[in-house]
Amino acid sequence: MIKKLFMALLFVIMLAACENDEQLPFKTANSLPAVSTVMVSHGVIVNSQTRASNTMGQVALRFKDSESLRSYRQSLENKTEEEKIKSVEALGVSTLHEIALQADDELEEIGITAMSEKQFRNLYEKYKAKYNGILVSNPLDEYDLSLYVPDGDNIDSYIANTDGVYVVGNRVVKVDLGNDVSETIVNASKAFKSLNSKTFTNFSVFRPNKFTRVFLQASMSDIKVRVQMHCDKKMWYGWKNDPNRSYYLSTKLNNITYLAQDSFGHESTLNSLPMFVFDNSDKLKSGVDVILGKVNGQRITGTIYAWTDLTVEYDSNKNMIIEIENGMTHPKCLVEKAQVVNVDLSSANP
Repeated sequence: MIKKLFMALLFVIMLAACENDEQLPFKTANSLPAVSTVMVSHGVIVNSQTRASNTMGQVALRFKDSESLRSYRQSLENKTEEEKIKSVEALGVSTLHEIALQADDELEEIGITAMSEKQFRNLYEKYKAKYNGILVSNPLDEYDLSLYVPDGDNIDSYIANTDGVYVVGNRVVKVDLGNDVSETIVNASKAFKSLNSKTFTNFSVFRPNKFTRVFLQASMSDIKVRVQMHCDKKMWYGWKNDPNRSYYLSTKLNNITYLAQDSFGHESTLNSLPMFVFDNSDKLKSGVDVILGKVNGQRITGTIYAWTDLTVEYDSNKNMIIEIENGMTHPKCLVEKAQVVNVDLSSANP
């Protein structure tokens, strides 16, 4: 009898433990940190303590409450694309922006593998089918072969995981992303339709050769100046992002306080450099996207001069010529070979 009672008691304890284990993901708001992660599968929070959790669902960001979500969104607003991706990636969450980078690598391989345009077109159609419903093509340029994150300017496209979800408290949120490409891609597409190199206010296009096209844009993000520059290369009958370029900027701007950022994201003021050098190919697959500084006055005006490794100077042995200016080494860049953008920007929040 005692043995039966003991077994019954043990069964009740085990049942209670299982029930408690099933409830682990559903925590009260007060017990949650402001930002954490949780497994989500088919719109449902998965118990991360079960043995099946390693093969179920996707890791998603979890916010304590709506205020924590608002604060996190705000923290991302003034970051560059790379900084946004890294911030979320550091928490163990994969996003559509990471998929877009992987897709670009895949397209690069397709371009190398194809031995004819017919073969390329066949491989490219399979490639598009693979990412159908995940990434979108550029509706403004039929020759743009790259695929993009839908609604790429929407901050939620950086917060949601690859299934398009994040969690607030115990509520799973499915983001509503449109099919539009980012404003930068829209501006570049319109500019590239020009047959000749042109300089416009706050953006410009440049073709250093018939196989390359470069887009340069300056814009305001709150009170900060954001500079974006990317290069496309010819691939068979179309164009795609060129992941193997280096970029160099020289600025003559008024009413700007230049900013530097350390590895922890802390900002500090910076004296103007003779040249801003971006030559780490691992971080430049999609081009340059950098916060250059912040407005110090009513408007930021002046000029930005830009070069890629295709337009800097080389010696007769095809070695890049390096100069030392104010203790800084950088490639020799001639103004007459520069891509130029005239800048006239005012703060979004004067």
